[in-house]
Amino acid sequence: MGTATFASGYLPVLDTIPAQPTIKSAHVARVKAALLRSAQATLDREGFTQIMPPTLTTLSGACGEPGTLIPVNLDGGRSYLRQTSQLHLEPLMRMLGRVYSIGRSFRAERISDDRHLTEFTLLEAEAAGMSLSDLMTIMEHLVVEMVTGALNSASEHLRALGTDTSVLAKMTTPFARMTYDEAIIVLQNAGHFIEWGEDLKNRHELALTEIVGGPLFITHYPLELRFFTMKVDRSDPRRALCCDLLLPGVGEIMGASETESDPALLEGKLRSSKGVRQIEDLGGSASDYAWYLEMHKQSSGQQAGFGMGFERLVRAVCGLSSVAECA
Repeated sequence: MGTATFASGYLPVLDTIPAQPTIKSAHVARVKAALLRSAQATLDREGFTQIMPPTLTTLSGACGEPGTLIPVNLDGGRSYLRQTSQLHLEPLMRMLGRVYSIGRSFRAERISDDRHLTEFTLLEAEAAGMSLSDLMTIMEHLVVEMVTGALNSASEHLRALGTDTSVLAKMTTPFARMTYDEAIIVLQNAGHFIEWGEDLKNRHELALTEIVGGPLFITHYPLELRFFTMKVDRSDPRRALCCDLLLPGVGEIMGASETESDPALLEGKLRSSKGVRQIEDLGGSASDYAWYLEMHKQSSGQQAGFGMGFERLVRAVCGLSSVAECA
């Protein structure tokens, strides 16, 4: 993995000279602005406080895919471009109750396709006292409000992009819901070769949204497929209390989970976590999370959080073929 090295006062070059803007990109920009305005307004009404997390963080700021961290050497110390704000939001959630952030996420993706970007916009939230079901209600409400905001203030730009706004106007809550176990059976019955314990590929996600005919929550994925902070389903310890929100034509745009509240169980999961083993391979250790474990020992209760890949929602709303057109 390459490391960006730069002296104080200089910023790393993350990209080449940008492509010449087009009329299409201008229309997309207007839609993005409308979606973001609606996101902030909706979360503000729901009692969330917006937080501005740091862009440079340490290994303990990684919570998604440690193997895709982008390291930065700054004045002899190693930091990383932020992947997620979750571990910055959680401490503030303990004081503020409901918090969210909208910021840039950086990941050295191993593949180049129509769903992944090295730099993208990530909307994240953490809420005290909420269950997974509570959060899913907020998530679907948030998406519908964002889509409605774009229809209300950027409809001419959507039409210019060739978007069928009548389809967007029909998006209503509640969204369909299906457990991972149910999804595997549905996919197998539809002729897909997939076994319990395998993660869903994008083709599976698209097939499921076609089958239900709209947005779909998949819940209770196998625990081994998710990061150690996700809560174990007490009724079935094989599963995590988590979900992904899938949209037609795109697949997953959001992920969410309850957070493990039992400090002893949390520490045991940390020690056996595949993600933490990846961190150790990168030169870190489980001790990078000592502060996180201590925080839960001092104050731990019911909580849940979500993350939205904003460009994926933009792609779905605008009917585009790749997230690269949404960056």
